[in-house]
Amino acid sequence: KDNMIEGRPRESLVLYENPKEVPNGQEVNPNPHSKSFGSARKMSLPPMESRPIRPEEVLNMILPPREWVEQGMHFVQYVSHAPASRIDVARLREMLDQKLIERQARETGLCPVRIELFTQCFDEIIRQVTLNQ
Repeated sequence: KDNMIEGRPRESLVLYENPKEVPNGQEVNPNPHSKSFGSARKMSLPPMESRPIRPEEVLNMILPPREWVEQGMHFVQYVSHAPASRIDVARLREMLDQKLIERQARETGLCPVRIELFTQCFDEIIRQVTLNQ
């Protein structure tokens, strides 16, 4: 539960699926498309000779799900597995510019807000490229 936060996470530039409530006592499975909801916490890559890894599985390893507790309920939110369109790419640029202004990111020097937003932007680009292969 190291990555669990109290309250809904801040809006992100990374596109996520809708949040899902986690039943009490169950752990979150980093791969939402596997059979069990939360049995294996540690993930490792399979040997090269085994079945090919789907882009969605790689994505869940790179960008793990967000977890939080809100009003006593445990929620999990996985990155979206929807491929990106040209509109999504344009939307990302507009949202980045808007968030930089809203959160008053400094244009010069080290700025934690700018670093956070650009990190989210690069994560979203990684998500888009991974799914559009």
